[in-house]
Amino acid sequence: MQVDWRASTWNQFGAAIDMFSDAIHLCPDDLWQNSPFLPFRLTIVI
Repeated sequence: MQVDWRASTWNQFGAAIDMFSDAIHLCPDDLWQNSPFLPFRLTIVI
């Protein structure tokens, strides 16, 4: 059986990005705005 590693890896990467996006959208706004640590991290991520 031939495994297409590129497609498999790309699908896993896409799933990870989707989960990350869901986590960001589901996080309460209050946590984003009032956390003493997140403003520094957000400037790096964005």
